[in-house]
Amino acid sequence: MLELWSVDGAFTRIDAYLREAGFFTDGGAEGLCADLFLGYGLSRLLRRAPWPDPPEPCRLPLAACRVRPAAGAEPPAGSFAIGEWDATWDEREYAAAIESVHAAI
Repeated sequence: MLELWSVDGAFTRIDAYLREAGFFTDGGAEGLCADLFLGYGLSRLLRRAPWPDPPEPCRLPLAACRVRPAAGAEPPAGSFAIGEWDATWDEREYAAAIESVHAAI
């Protein structure tokens, strides 16, 4: 698995990782699947405007990629449970948040 925490050469490193696995060649990567995650931070390389990076909702690598057999379904999901729900905003805070979204639109 490949994880990238720096934008320096990120797309080149992703390309090299996939080529090494056999992608981008005639008949290569037959029966393989690449799962690829690209974080917001990589948009810095593609943007033509001076705006700052969008905020990441949580700390994640800028990119991650893994190659796995394509046969079969997605890897089985783990089990999970949903706990009790607790409101984090009161009605006034919720209404203010809705108003800020309306204003932004």
